[in-house]
Amino acid sequence: MKNFEFFKSCLLGIACFFLCIESQAQHRVTGDIQGEKKEPLPNVSIFFFTQDTLTAGTISDTKGHFEIEGLPTASYRIQYSLLGYKTYIDSLLVDGNKRFSIQLKEDPIALKELSVKGDRSDIVKMEAGSTTFYLSEEIKAKAINIYEALQEIPALMVDLPNRQIRMIDGSSPIILINGISRGKVFQMIDPKNIEAVEVVDNPSAKYRGGEGNITVLNLRVKRNTDLSQYADFFSKQMLSLKFGVYSASYGLEKDKFSLFLSVQDWFFHEGKADIEQWTKNGGMERTYSGKNQNGMNSFWIGGNGDWVISDKDYLSYGASFYTAPSSTKTNEAGLVSENGNEQQPLQINVETKSTSINGNYNVFYRHTFSESRHLDISVAYGHSNQGPSGWRREESPVYAYYNEIDMNAYKHYVIGKADYDFIIPDKMAFNIGSNTYYQNISIEDTEGKFPYQETREYIYGDMKNITQGKFSYMFSLGLDMVFRNSNHVHKNYVTVLPSLSLAYRFREKDALRLNFNRTRVSPSLDQMNPRIATTDSLNVSVGNPYLDPIISNSGRLSYTLNAKSVYLEPYVRYTYNQNNVISVGELDGNIYRSSYVNGEHSHFVETGITASLPIGKLGRIMVTPYFQKTAIENMSYNGKSWGISTNMNLSYKKVSFSLMMFYTHYRYGRTTRSTSDPMLESLLTWSLPKGWALNFGLRHNAPHAKVWEMDGLYQSFTHTYAKYNSWTPMIGVSYTFRKIKKNRYKNYRSGSDIESFGIGVQ
Repeated sequence: MKNFEFFKSCLLGIACFFLCIESQAQHRVTGDIQGEKKEPLPNVSIFFFTQDTLTAGTISDTKGHFEIEGLPTASYRIQYSLLGYKTYIDSLLVDGNKRFSIQLKEDPIALKELSVKGDRSDIVKMEAGSTTFYLSEEIKAKAINIYEALQEIPALMVDLPNRQIRMIDGSSPIILINGISRGKVFQMIDPKNIEAVEVVDNPSAKYRGGEGNITVLNLRVKRNTDLSQYADFFSKQMLSLKFGVYSASYGLEKDKFSLFLSVQDWFFHEGKADIEQWTKNGGMERTYSGKNQNGMNSFWIGGNGDWVISDKDYLSYGASFYTAPSSTKTNEAGLVSENGNEQQPLQINVETKSTSINGNYNVFYRHTFSESRHLDISVAYGHSNQGPSGWRREESPVYAYYNEIDMNAYKHYVIGKADYDFIIPDKMAFNIGSNTYYQNISIEDTEGKFPYQETREYIYGDMKNITQGKFSYMFSLGLDMVFRNSNHVHKNYVTVLPSLSLAYRFREKDALRLNFNRTRVSPSLDQMNPRIATTDSLNVSVGNPYLDPIISNSGRLSYTLNAKSVYLEPYVRYTYNQNNVISVGELDGNIYRSSYVNGEHSHFVETGITASLPIGKLGRIMVTPYFQKTAIENMSYNGKSWGISTNMNLSYKKVSFSLMMFYTHYRYGRTTRSTSDPMLESLLTWSLPKGWALNFGLRHNAPHAKVWEMDGLYQSFTHTYAKYNSWTPMIGVSYTFRKIKKNRYKNYRSGSDIESFGIGVQ
């Protein structure tokens, strides 16, 4: 009897053991979704719920196929939703891998917004080089404008007080609408129309025709079929009226055309700052301090429109004008000594002015051969006129000095682009194209003209797998050919620009990703201009027209976790720069004369973590602490630094609060080290009826800035304190207006298909 009881207990234990294993098993569910005519339905939202808790979710692809992995054994309630079709709810016991097909029925009633009880922000599609996010229905219904809506995206830093969108590293991305660059049109997007937000941190070669590191934000949106109107006004200013921002925009849209106009004015005047400086040039030592007063007015006006010519042809066009004059006055006094002799009084007075006028005009055309083949052609023309003018006077019993500068740079450029993309269904996506760029620049000063012409031909190709597996990759290759004539000095360059992205998804919620890319940066005109562009009597700098471009090779390894509204991304990035443009100088008596050369290579390592965390039901906070190490040959300082960026967004009823902060301890060059206070800005918004809102803010824009320079016997230190940037109270008002005749929507005929026009995945 005892043996029987023991045997029974063993059987129960073994059964419990296998039941436990089965409950912890992870299964894959795949399916195909069709319409009533058995046509595949893309963009269907599929949500898996267990006891009213969203467990998993995804979107069907262009063939109506979906796949979800890593589901534990359980009974699920599945919800299928698509605009224009009746929401379908089913139940399923997942005790192994499942595959099935369903049909959705059309909804004959006028299309209405879907109300999904789950939080779509839990759904993140992590691919090679890009991450696609889906906004929650709550934020789409609540957000007044695009900036408030994008605050929910953890890979972005939304600067609500200044209406700017940044990546988590602080860079400003190129913002596209359904894969098309349309200037500031994104401001008029109704948050309810956003289907997905694609953050591309390692774009393919198609987007690397320009220079430097490029990131892209692609907004996939749908379009109103009936006439809709949009108007917006935003302002903020100091109580003293010395600083302010005013912007206004108007847009209208229908199924076949749109028009958007925008104007912005940003200004500050009587910006007074205290300056302390110290320089040592061999036997000459100067210590002086004083006041600096500066002002600037930045005015921008532009417009953009588009025309859906047919189901296969689309056209967009835009123009903008920008001007930013500025002025500076400096009065300083101090002491100067030479070769250890008695110090003598020193008086320094400086006045400078700068002008900047820019115009840009562009046209874009897309022809759709089929759902999987497109041809894009664009042409752009631009011109600018900018340059400094002013004088500097130094008076002392030891020496006297006076110098004037009057310089203007005139620039004209033309850009032509052609791109062809095509897809091998369920296998690969390809892009091939070219980018032709020509610019003509003439710098004029008291010594005459400095001519500069450059022609660039950039050809590229890229490929990406679009299979449904856990592993994804993107590889692209660009060939950049530059032909330069700098003051009759001819130089040609050919640079190979590869880009590679790899991603492995462990589950729907986490992935490991590796990015590599090569970029190039041409030396600036200041660095190539062989004229004297400085006014300091003891520090003379000239350019070098023989400079080569800087080549930057960068790799980034990251792990991304998105689970239960918590987003974590630890990362490490390494950058190796070749042919750095560095300043090299030597003392000529007491005068430090410097120029630019292609010199030492440099290494840059950064490691950090991005964390986006919910604060109850009030909002979110995103924090990115990081550590940096810069290593340059013959570097004057140790290159170690750390920093942190923070973005917090809270809301309660009709009141919302936004806070952002950026801080980097030190920034380094080969012979320089600089630091400044944290840049911090907060905004409290009180929403009023009929689209009005009052804004109250506090601004602390790094008032203290310090710069050290050490190169052999030359040493200098500058401390600037801009009191007007310290804890400045701000006040403003905003107004947003939207009017839509009927609440009906359709996809952009320019191509908003959620798969075909994602730029990270074709």
